[in-house]
Amino acid sequence: MANWRIELSLDEDGRIDFGNDGFALEESKPVDLLLASVGACFARSCHIVQAARGEDPTWIELEIVGTKSADRTKRLAHVVIGYRFRGLASDHAERIGRDAKRICTVTNSLVSEISVERRP
Repeated sequence: MANWRIELSLDEDGRIDFGNDGFALEESKPVDLLLASVGACFARSCHIVQAARGEDPTWIELEIVGTKSADRTKRLAHVVIGYRFRGLASDHAERIGRDAKRICTVTNSLVSEISVERRP
């Protein structure tokens, strides 16, 4: 079973860094881009949650792992967003993560129906 893995961080100023894990847009597979989008949206959603609570944004480190389905379908069976905040207590970080997941456009879209339409 194949796994894909992307690491990224979002600093206090909202800059995304893909670090040195070899992620390069021009060399990426579509599933890499999907996982990068999941991580980037989730991280930004965390900052949105913090702003709504009147908190300063916190540096966030993420590891997003996508696992291919064991059946013969061409899809991801599971995506895990592992995250860590710099300087936040674990219960506080967990609440932010839970609320961020709820408002994350990309992760919420993964359950949407997708239509394919040929254009003239």
